[in-house]
Amino acid sequence: MLTGTLALLTRSLRQDARLARTHLVRLIFVLVLFGGLAWAHVTSKSFGAPGLHYFGVIAVMNFGLISLAGVSFFSTAITEEKEEETLGLLTMAGINPLGILLGKSTNRMIRSMLLLMVQIPFALLSVLLGGVTGHQIFSAYVALAAYMILVANIGLLASVYCGRSSSAGAVSLAVLLGLLGGPALVKLVVKMFVRYGGMAVGNPMEISINSACDQYLGLTVAYRLNGIWETGFKQSAFSWQVLSNTALGFLLFVSAWLLLMWRVRQGRFDSPQRSGSIFRREREYRNPFSRVWANPLVWKDYYFLAGGNEFVLVKLIIYPVICLSITIVMFYMGFMYRNHWPDYGVAIMVTALALMAIETAAFASRIFHDELKWNTLSVTLLMPRSVSRIAYGKAVGCLLSLFPSLLFFFIGTMMAPETFGFWLFRPESWGCVIVFVLFLHMTAYLSLIVKWGAMPLAIAVLFVFGTCCIYPLFSLPMMLMYLMTDSEQALIMPTIYLGAVLIAVIQYFIGVRLKELARR
Repeated sequence: MLTGTLALLTRSLRQDARLARTHLVRLIFVLVLFGGLAWAHVTSKSFGAPGLHYFGVIAVMNFGLISLAGVSFFSTAITEEKEEETLGLLTMAGINPLGILLGKSTNRMIRSMLLLMVQIPFALLSVLLGGVTGHQIFSAYVALAAYMILVANIGLLASVYCGRSSSAGAVSLAVLLGLLGGPALVKLVVKMFVRYGGMAVGNPMEISINSACDQYLGLTVAYRLNGIWETGFKQSAFSWQVLSNTALGFLLFVSAWLLLMWRVRQGRFDSPQRSGSIFRREREYRNPFSRVWANPLVWKDYYFLAGGNEFVLVKLIIYPVICLSITIVMFYMGFMYRNHWPDYGVAIMVTALALMAIETAAFASRIFHDELKWNTLSVTLLMPRSVSRIAYGKAVGCLLSLFPSLLFFFIGTMMAPETFGFWLFRPESWGCVIVFVLFLHMTAYLSLIVKWGAMPLAIAVLFVFGTCCIYPLFSLPMMLMYLMTDSEQALIMPTIYLGAVLIAVIQYFIGVRLKELARR
């Protein structure tokens, strides 16, 4: 019985061990860490405790990558089988639910654990730089491993419960945000109640809530890592955070096992079908032959990917509520003054930019992914148009739906024209724009490589290479620009130039990848 249960796990581990891609990823990870170590050694005289600084960057990077993996890598373990309609075939092959979970989820967790283990020898070299001990490094990796167990099983339970990978990723993201930021949000709400008379200072309820939040924060990995970085740390590596995260991860795994077992017995495999919005289905019922625009690709992605006129109308209703809510919260938190319109305008501009960034990132991850998912890419590329024109047409169709965000951003600029004019001509602003456009291109390209998780993977790639590779290599050109111009604003110019070049390169590779996929 145990052999049959572990069959899928054993096969997955053996298959991963034979793939050159798996070892290449580990090698790249090691080279990135080695580059960061070399840079920390070169700049060791610029600040105190360089070893602690270097290891702190590694720990934060691992924390971010594990969290991103929970939203993408771990949360698609079962949903990808549902979407490919192969979950029922696995059960027909005699693989029980426990074997499916071990083979699809535990395998991914083991692979991720191996990435942590690969880092340990290079992390221990930071002891030679000074400021950190081997016990601190070991304790940090134990805390990160426990956090990975928790995150992996949160994603697993979401993957078993949800029918789509996007839904599972959203549920995992919401749970992680609640676990990591929930106590801080509760304490902020209590503080606002006390500040505006809703609760007396020193009220027993206030003390109890703050005490409970502080005790919970002690069980989070962020609080644990902050404690490990303190000078003179000598606590046990197996803290309450490690024990609680591991125990909760085990309970979540058991819950996912029971839920999958019940669904298999009921014959519920949640095979998703392509669907549209309620508005579009109603419109098709009334008028099934809607008129296509002169550019059919723009029309297609505007209606089928971006939601069409109905979704634009929904955003015109929802976005004012979001902007008003954020403005009210910022006012009561003391970040703006009564009847001072520029403050409100800045809040609206920032909110509109954030909403626009979320929309465009979602479009970048789906603009080619949906074509691959529903096997329509080859048919689309058969049109008598170039690949670049097809890709740009799809992008324009998505960008047309950004009208509500642009409208509220324009309203914000009218309320705060001086602030908008100040930041419009700042190199830092254009540097941020270039980096974000590069992120969108990286997301679109990775969506042609991986099935799910292109957006988190793009964030991870830009963060890792930007921190450990690009910044060390371009720090010298940035300093030369500063010495030649005697302007701190010139420090951002190499980033703008490099970002523009990388955007052009990624566009070329997107076209090559599209042609390659169309030939399959």
